[in-house]
Formats: sequence, C-alpha cells, structure tokens
Amino acid sequence: MEKRKYLILRIIFVVASVLLLFTLQTALLGRIPYLNIVPNLVLCCVSSFGILRGRRRGLWIGFTAGLLVDIFYGGPMIGFFALIYMYIGFLNGLFSKIVLKDMVMVPLIFVTGSEFLYHLYVYLFSYLLRRRLGFLEYVKGIMIPEFALTIVFMLVLYGILESINSRIKHAERKGEMTIVA
Repeated sequence: MEKRKYLILRIIFVVASVLLLFTLQTALLGRIPYLNIVPNLVLCCVSSFGILRGRRRGLWIGFTAGLLVDIFYGGPMIGFFALIYMYIGFLNGLFSKIVLKDMVMVPLIFVTGSEFLYHLYVYLFSYLLRRRLGFLEYVKGIMIPEFALTIVFMLVLYGILESINSRIKHAERKGEMTIVA
C-alpha cells in the first residue's frame, strides 16, 4: 500500500509537469512579441524525465507528451511528434544509470543532442519531403535560436524537476509522505 502512494505521487508529478510545461510553451511563451521562436519546453521535460527516471519511463513520458503536441499542434499526421519524443525519452533514459544527475552540464549535453535529433527529424519529414531544401536557412532561422532558448530554459527546469524527483525518492526511502519542505 505504501509503495502505491509513491507511484501515484510520481504519476501526478509527471502529468502535472508535462501539462504545465506544455501550457507554458503554447500559451505564454508563444505570445511574446518579436520572438519568432519558442523554447521547446516539452523536449526539456521529456529529456529530463528520461535522464531522471530511465529508458522505459522516458519512452512512455515522451510518447504521451508527443501525443499531446500532436493533438494540439496538429503535425503532418497524428503520431509525428509522439514518435520523436518517444525516441528522445528512450535515448536519454539509456544513460540514466551511468550519468551524474546532479551535475549541470549533463542535462545540457543531453538536451542539445535531443534538440539536434528533434530538428533533424522535423526538417527531414516536414521540410525536405515538401521540397523545401534550404537547410542553412532552417538552421539559421529556426534551429540555432531555438537551441539557445531551450538550453537557457533547461538550466532552470532541470534543477526544479531533479529537486522534486530527488525529494520524492528520498521520502520513498524514508517511508514518509511529506515532500514539500
């Protein structure tokens, strides 16, 4: 019974994080004037949970977050973003046991690689298949500015997500339910 409480708490934490970051990305940050790009907070969330929780949970969190993006953004087809976010969550989760999760550089390296994979996927299947061949324009106009913004936001987000995740882990080990200090 005690283990079930922590499982429910983790599910609530993950769902709330994904929904909050998705809402921030779509509703608030998309409304900033003179900003043609938006940091990919959903990618930050998926990457973070992949690092923190492992490949299987990273895969499922990535799939559900990607499905949410598919439903609300309406990509080329349903499952377009679910597939790439699923792979990103899985790939980040592969390294969850061998990386130091509390170091700042680790999530930055992983989110940079994830952002690169994401943009390569979007370019190949969204732009290139429609015969838009301006890769350098895509890199200069979309990829590099979004990289920069996403990395800045990842610095803050990963610290918050890692802190809450470690508090849940610590409380689970001690057997207490008070997480907020």
